[in-house]
Amino acid sequence: MIPQHVVPPQTSPFPMELTLSSYIYNEGTTIDITLKHKNNTPIAGVFAQMRRANSPNTTLYGSFEGDNDNFRTACNESRAITHSKRLISLNEIKFTWKPPQDNADSGPLQLWISIVQDFTTFWVQQKSNVINYSNALPPTQEISLADCSTTKDCFKVPENCGKEADCDYLLTWRPDNQRGLINFEISAKIPTDQFWTAVGFSKDLDMGEDSVIDCLVNASTSLVEVQASWNEGRTNEVLNNKLLGLIPDSISGARVNDRLRCRFQRQITIARSDTNKIYDLNTEYYVFLGKGIVLQDSTKMQHSQIPEKSASKLLMTTIRNGTTRPTSDPSQGIDTRRCGSEKGCYRYPEGCEESVCHYLLTWKPSDNKEKIEFEISADDSDSKTDWTSVAFSEDTIMGDDSVIDCLYNSDDVSINIQASWNRRVKDNEVLNNKLLGLDQDTFFGSRVNGRLRCRFTRSVKVANDDPEASRVFDLSEQYYVFIGKGSAVRGIKMKHTSIPVISPRKVPLTEIGDVSGLAKFPLVKAHGILMIVAWSFFANIGLLLPRYFKLCWNKYQLFNEKIWFQIHRMCMITVVLCTITAFIVIFVEVKGFSQGSKPIIHAIIGIIVTVLCVLNPIMAVFRPPPKHPKRPIFNWLHFLAGQIAHILTVPMIYLAFPFGKVYAPSWLKWVYTAIIIQHIFVEVLLFLYKYVKISPNSVNPLNGKDSDNQVVAEEETKPDNVPTAIIMTYFFILLALVTTIVITLGRA
Repeated sequence: MIPQHVVPPQTSPFPMELTLSSYIYNEGTTIDITLKHKNNTPIAGVFAQMRRANSPNTTLYGSFEGDNDNFRTACNESRAITHSKRLISLNEIKFTWKPPQDNADSGPLQLWISIVQDFTTFWVQQKSNVINYSNALPPTQEISLADCSTTKDCFKVPENCGKEADCDYLLTWRPDNQRGLINFEISAKIPTDQFWTAVGFSKDLDMGEDSVIDCLVNASTSLVEVQASWNEGRTNEVLNNKLLGLIPDSISGARVNDRLRCRFQRQITIARSDTNKIYDLNTEYYVFLGKGIVLQDSTKMQHSQIPEKSASKLLMTTIRNGTTRPTSDPSQGIDTRRCGSEKGCYRYPEGCEESVCHYLLTWKPSDNKEKIEFEISADDSDSKTDWTSVAFSEDTIMGDDSVIDCLYNSDDVSINIQASWNRRVKDNEVLNNKLLGLDQDTFFGSRVNGRLRCRFTRSVKVANDDPEASRVFDLSEQYYVFIGKGSAVRGIKMKHTSIPVISPRKVPLTEIGDVSGLAKFPLVKAHGILMIVAWSFFANIGLLLPRYFKLCWNKYQLFNEKIWFQIHRMCMITVVLCTITAFIVIFVEVKGFSQGSKPIIHAIIGIIVTVLCVLNPIMAVFRPPPKHPKRPIFNWLHFLAGQIAHILTVPMIYLAFPFGKVYAPSWLKWVYTAIIIQHIFVEVLLFLYKYVKISPNSVNPLNGKDSDNQVVAEEETKPDNVPTAIIMTYFFILLALVTTIVITLGRA
């Protein structure tokens, strides 16, 4: 390995970066070797061999391969590699080494290498770090699932993934009870290089006091390592002896494409004097699989998503008949990560994880599409949710709907399911056969951690000979999906506490899909916007003008009428037109009269407002002349009709904000409150100004004087800029507030 270049080799530090892709070898391993000059100086020549670390002067091991344009093998059976040209002149050279296929266990090995920079500058017999033999499969080799439940047991997520590349997580174990060892393989999909995956053994389904084995990328060396750690509460800590219970020579790991994979052996039992943080695998445990980010100092960050957990405790020293299923216990949460791929989902808000969803429904049809497994979950953070239900409807209006209830009974602290029916009068009745179409054996319910959850299976079709079969819809058809919740008294449902969420379109429940959004109710929005514009903008302006601007705008005319009167008339005509249109629109939408206490009150007030709104212009048509003796009576009636209607719109609009079909955010009612406060403030300000500045009599709108023939003193008709400034300021602020409400309702 010493070139015959007359001059002696260099004794200065080796200026090359020598990198091996792995420092573990066995049958089937291929190790990539990279050599790069630290100063990017071209390399002229190379000669490399693999020798025993402890006795380098004995046999050479394995064989080399390289680019035929730059390299050729040397010695017997390619046991060495060298350059094929007189000068290869490369800044970086790469070649590979393979161990012998028979009798691969050659003990610790080292790569010996000589490098020529030029004829007089070369370094000889430089050595790599030691490469150790491992009887584990090479980390680059894919984990086979063909022998799951025969020679090894498997925990796959998702359960039906057919090969390692399709699994989010994969854990296999093969017990070697004679040697007191378990052979593990673990694999996970990861998005970046700096990641970890781990298997935890737990006595329960809660994180804390768990024995863990980590497979992680060392941030400083970029090598994959295996270590033992412990979950103390929600915190993970590496053991002082990080290889305790592990067989060092069995460890191998690699990041291949988008997967992190490790293979290792763990002792079934270790001496209890060593630690109580390495569990005895002769005992059954729940198995956790998780993954997350590794920091630059190789510290594990908290898992990036909720860990997967086995549905039952597992014994690592046996191989079960069948693969291990992930937990499907609703009390442990509903997994939304596979929405649209393995199961259908409808959730609100859009894209939420179950812990923050107001509502969540998932469905998974059986292979023959004769049954559908449902999961339903609703927020119960206020502990007032005693039921949550899913309803299937032909339209977006409650009534004639097939319903399944998840119901908490406070009497016996139980959770049950039942089939029910929404009648046209918008109340709900339980079917006589409350389990019609439902499989009681698959039911599970829980009310924990601020959520009410149920899992159940429903037949797609029920027998037509059942007298209530028409009330259990055929789920091979498509329906709008309603999800609601409410309180219950002794197991009896009360009316829902808020308008249910409704899917934006009919949903095919025998197919997988991820549904988002809400049903749109454009007529409801149009009704609300028309009433806001009419009574919070035009009515406010129109009612202020005759009361406070007859005097200061008395000399100004528009189309041969006082300008204040023209604006007043235009505003009030707009109010009438908007109110009548809104009245018609909402009756078309509701197709009748609203049900429920708040909607009924809202509807009654709305009808009164509409009647008064229509009567007032009719009265104005028949108003008596200014000096007629009955003119004061008209003034009173006209004034009271307008004022009563205007005042009644305040509770009417407040009652409408929580209505679900409006989708109004909660803060919008405070914008409306600002409109009311501003109007009252301006009313008081103008009243006081007129009273103090002009005369007490001028603030009385019912004194019998007419807008066309006011008898006022000359000083009362002088132009006054103060009220004009007030009304203009009021106008622009009001316009901004009303526009905010209109735009928000339009986009909601």
